[in-house]
Amino acid sequence: MKDYRSQFDALRFSPEEKQAMVDDLLAAAPETHRRVSHKKRVHILIAAVIAAALCAACASGALQAAIQSLSFFLGNQPEQTQVLGEMAQPIGASVTDNGVTLTVDAVLGDKNGYAILYTLSRDDGGPLLQNVDPDANLYNIHFDDGLLTIDPDSDNFYISPVCDPLFTAFRPTDNAIHFFEEWIGPNMEQMNGPARVSLQNFRAGIVSMEIEKEEVAVEGNWTVDFQMTYQDSSIELPIGQTFHGGTNGALTGQIKELRLSPLSLYVTYSYQIDEEKIAEAYDPAMTVEPKEEWIKNEIDCQNVETAIFLNLKDGTREDTGFNGDRDSENKIETRSSAFSEIIPLDTIESITIGDLTIPVPQS
Repeated sequence: MKDYRSQFDALRFSPEEKQAMVDDLLAAAPETHRRVSHKKRVHILIAAVIAAALCAACASGALQAAIQSLSFFLGNQPEQTQVLGEMAQPIGASVTDNGVTLTVDAVLGDKNGYAILYTLSRDDGGPLLQNVDPDANLYNIHFDDGLLTIDPDSDNFYISPVCDPLFTAFRPTDNAIHFFEEWIGPNMEQMNGPARVSLQNFRAGIVSMEIEKEEVAVEGNWTVDFQMTYQDSSIELPIGQTFHGGTNGALTGQIKELRLSPLSLYVTYSYQIDEEKIAEAYDPAMTVEPKEEWIKNEIDCQNVETAIFLNLKDGTREDTGFNGDRDSENKIETRSSAFSEIIPLDTIESITIGDLTIPVPQS
């Protein structure tokens, strides 16, 4: 398991920089989708669909198609697709430009963040990429620009880039491509409310027998307004326990918040570091650093060296990786790890943090 896109800790911009990005994207979008926006400030980080829309989506098979596509990214084992079916909220909002339609298919998430599935398809049923050798190899698939804004018409909104999502396998003859973005991090919180995604120009590099390298594009500016709706999939776990981690158990922590979902793990703990225990581990034969410098560096990395694992019922152990936010002044560490695939909660036996193991309640 990898720390899924750990680099996605929130981008930060000034209100002026953010407004410039929004203006650029909206200026490129079709006139019918432009809106005048007056923003005072922005928080940068990372409910169900109304009954009629939900029933319509299920009846049309849109939810089933979305789950099938989501399984490409999040796991296609029966227990994984079952959880996806329980979590995914169908959206179905779309917009068409230049004969190509962008659809927001489904949303799922937890208190730590969200995941969204999209589809880009050509309306006439032909290949999304036109006049391309069917046997060509594709690479570097991306959008020129992309932006997701949640609660875009308020004074307090969230924004994230969408220009480099994850794409399903795609051939030159395919009519549509599905792509997926996930933002989960220590500073995230559950997102519900109006949302707007804007994308510009879909591109792919090609290599074929006739052409060594070339780039083709599906030109368009797509802006879709939709309702960001999903049910939190998290469970809260017991808190207050003490654990030890780092070098020689030099870090002593106390769990302040702990929650788990099929998508991610979130933990906050307070900590203290025993410098004497770190000093005892100093070995001049193993480093060229002076002792004082070595100790200082070791103090800085005690949280990183405190591993967090999921212990699964099949006997395997999954490293949750490291994506953290540290308040060094108040000695508070927040860790949030997104899983590379759905992990059904009933397959997790316990969570290990340092020398502490916490059982996961079974329903």
